[in-house]
Amino acid sequence: GRSNGSRTLVAIPARQADRAPGPPRQAVAEALMDALAPARLLGERLHVSEPVYVNVDVTVSLEIVADADRRAVEERAEALIRSRLWDLPVGRGNPAPWPPGRPLGAGDIRALVARVEDVVRMSDCVIRPRGEWQANDEGLFDFGDRGVPIAADVAVVATPIAGRAAP
Repeated sequence: GRSNGSRTLVAIPARQADRAPGPPRQAVAEALMDALAPARLLGERLHVSEPVYVNVDVTVSLEIVADADRRAVEERAEALIRSRLWDLPVGRGNPAPWPPGRPLGAGDIRALVARVEDVVRMSDCVIRPRGEWQANDEGLFDFGDRGVPIAADVAVVATPIAGRAAP
């Protein structure tokens, strides 16, 4: 295929999935570049980079069926958000980790919490990246080509809807 002469590989550092990402290790990037060098196209420049981690606080308000276990719904929604806004797979049955370079918005969180049993709808979602990040006109946060949002403080509040029982 065609190449613009330069490729960047974002390397997620290996560690236990429940441990927070550590500082970048230049030795790992250099070892990866050496290992991949024979596969480069003639004249191609290869860059190996660690992701740019962005701590993100998320607050979600959910409306749930009246007879649902509120605490269980809140815990499951929080677990889904935490496993998605991460850089490594976390347990079976959880969503894939966030891909580097993909923007984040409330619609992404809505899609996650919709998977939780007894959730009727997400009535509010506030995403607050730590740092100088601002949402674009579509309400998405773009953390750049190497950016990975990491769930920091996550708060989920579920409110039962009167008269709406589980089927």
